[in-house]
Amino acid sequence: MKPNGKLILECLNLLAACYELIKDPVNLARPDKNGKRSMWVFNGDPSWRDPLMLHKWGYTPQSLAQLMNECGLREIKQEKAQFKLREPRDMRITGIK
Repeated sequence: MKPNGKLILECLNLLAACYELIKDPVNLARPDKNGKRSMWVFNGDPSWRDPLMLHKWGYTPQSLAQLMNECGLREIKQEKAQFKLREPRDMRITGIK
């Protein structure tokens, strides 16, 4: 990455998924579309048959920002997610190299 380049990461927000699941654990822990904002964050879409398409790790806004900082990025901030299901399930963290 070039100096002063901007890195934009959009991914699932593990913390938001936890809060969502706590709201209605009976219905939101199901493998159908009800789990899209909660359980799919932890494991991925159950309709995928490829084991490489499952999630290997999850981040909260704070843990992702810390990792980005450890990688040498600065001016790290959370912005409004623009893709996929957006807020609150997804998050957008940016940083400058």
